[in-house]
Amino acid sequence: MLKKTMGAALAAMLAIAITPGIAHAGPSDYPGDPVNKPLPSVSDMLNADAKEWGANDVNCKPSARHPRPVVLVHGTWTGASATWKNLTKLLVEEDYCVFVMDYGKDKNSLLGMLPGVYGTADMWHSMRQVAQFKDWVLQVTGAKQIDTIGHSQGNLMNRAYIQYFGGWNPQDVSKNKVHTTINLGPNQSGATLMGIAAMGNVGEDLWGMPITKMMDPIIGRSGMQQAIGSPFYEEFNKYGYTRPGVHYVAIITTHDEINMPYRSQFYPHERGAWVTNLVVQDRCPQDLTEHTQMPNSLHVQWLVMTMLDKNYAKTHPMQCAALPVL
Repeated sequence: MLKKTMGAALAAMLAIAITPGIAHAGPSDYPGDPVNKPLPSVSDMLNADAKEWGANDVNCKPSARHPRPVVLVHGTWTGASATWKNLTKLLVEEDYCVFVMDYGKDKNSLLGMLPGVYGTADMWHSMRQVAQFKDWVLQVTGAKQIDTIGHSQGNLMNRAYIQYFGGWNPQDVSKNKVHTTINLGPNQSGATLMGIAAMGNVGEDLWGMPITKMMDPIIGRSGMQQAIGSPFYEEFNKYGYTRPGVHYVAIITTHDEINMPYRSQFYPHERGAWVTNLVVQDRCPQDLTEHTQMPNSLHVQWLVMTMLDKNYAKTHPMQCAALPVL
């Protein structure tokens, strides 16, 4: 079993580095929601602090300069308030319509019970929540497309919307609901969690300890779903990582302690893919930001803005400041 688990993890890493020519999943390939509970309402998902930042304005209509609303999707064991305040304010100042959600609240775990902690629920269920929210944004703004920004697990939510929930139109990519998805510290094929995930796999393989079931009541279902070697990725990645016509952007730090090696976070250059992989330290070596701090890095924020608008860098010089490792 240990060889099988390690082999699956290695294969997942290698998938990032090669260019497979594989069929793409569509909406009918969504494997289903094992939670099978009603989704929270969109009003319940709207982050309570975002209005103070100028976001979540249902009357906001995209401008000709920025015709696509931006939807921000946080990661695991956190929420929008702790993740997106600074970037949201920057986007609003640049006249974007910005929408910020909290998703994946599950009080069946110790961490999930804590106030302000989201992203702990089963990810197949969270995908439906996030998809519902994005469709609502398109409806209230009247926009044809959105741009999405995710952090960590937020990447999986953004990819899921494209893969399963109509973000990509296989008949006509000009009708894709998503134009650009920008993801910070994206978990693509399994989080190492500073080696903890591998230790859990060894515990299950060598001693038969049900590590996954033991951890779920503590950290929530999504935590172990994201661990390297998890069966989740075999299902989620079996049709590839990207879809034609969507611009996929990964922004990565070499000091990421959650997803290692850092290059495992790159999007592969699959057939028809439109991919940009950016490493923070390539242009700003003094920025030592790690995984959780990426949304607050000035350089990361500058990269995000330049990926949303190619003209941004013409009027805004590159931001680069030393952000120490926490």
